[in-house]
Amino acid sequence: MNLSEEKLPAGDEASAQLRGGANGSPLSAGAADVRIWQQQLIHGVLLSLVIVGPLALAAGSYYAYTTQTGWLIPIYLLIYGAMLAITFWRRVSYQVQVITCLTLIYAITVSDFLQDGRGGSGRVFLLAMISLSTLFFGRRGELAVLLLSLLTLIGFGVVYSMKWLVLPPAQEVRSADASGWISNTVVFLMIGVLLMVSNRYLVPRLMVALERSRRLAQDLELQRAGLERVVAERTEALSHRARYLEATADVARSIASILDIDELLARVVRLISERFDFYHTGIFLIDSAGEWAVLQAASSEGGQRMLANGLSEGRGYRLRVGAQGIVGLVAARGEPRIAFDV
Repeated sequence: MNLSEEKLPAGDEASAQLRGGANGSPLSAGAADVRIWQQQLIHGVLLSLVIVGPLALAAGSYYAYTTQTGWLIPIYLLIYGAMLAITFWRRVSYQVQVITCLTLIYAITVSDFLQDGRGGSGRVFLLAMISLSTLFFGRRGELAVLLLSLLTLIGFGVVYSMKWLVLPPAQEVRSADASGWISNTVVFLMIGVLLMVSNRYLVPRLMVALERSRRLAQDLELQRAGLERVVAERTEALSHRARYLEATADVARSIASILDIDELLARVVRLISERFDFYHTGIFLIDSAGEWAVLQAASSEGGQRMLANGLSEGRGYRLRVGAQGIVGLVAARGEPRIAFDV
């Protein structure tokens, strides 16, 4: 479920991404961020309702008592208890929290219509349901809630207009007016559609912005890692070159201070092995006839044995120039060579 950087998700695609994971499909990076935001939002909504709930419960209960609709007080208590449960019980899933929250709001809406008819705040609660359903469920959810809201308004309008329910005289005048219900329903439909269109315009673009932000962060992280690798490689190269220059300076000082050739060559191979961490360093010199490269100094134990064996034979350890191995080839051509398999 990838988001395109060039095309904004629309319609059912946006809804599917808002519901990411509800049907078992994996969430994309941007949809995962939106889901986290949705979970935080529903928790904040529930927490706010729990905080202001006691005041609303007290005011609603008192109003129900004064209007002789005390049967609504147990419903209010049940609603508040349900809010407490879904807010603080951690095992309640995101979908259950959202559905329960919308159900509670709808229950408050119905009780308000039953108590005050058209003069109450039921229409405000229905608009809140539409907004929340758009944020939490996408297109299908908002359409279902909008349809439910319209049917609720129409149903209560019919019930009160036909005198199937009778309110106290103060509320009865407005609630029994069929034209008022029709007008309120049309206005409600206009505001509900406006909320739906606005949310469907903003939420998909929020997802795209989150996806682009995540990709930008990933690109920056890759660039940072690449720069660190380049810096490390260049630092290592400079360190190697510094060791090389230091070793060269030490060899130069040794040449200037040591007059004995054997001592000088032994010092040179030791310095090179120590400074460059070579297990073996050897120096060959070509004899006066130009036919043999003779080992003159070596830093490793094996090289020392070759020197000792050559001295015992009376002619030194030697390789024919141009004919034997890498040493003979280098001695003949006068060019450096690196061999990875010797």
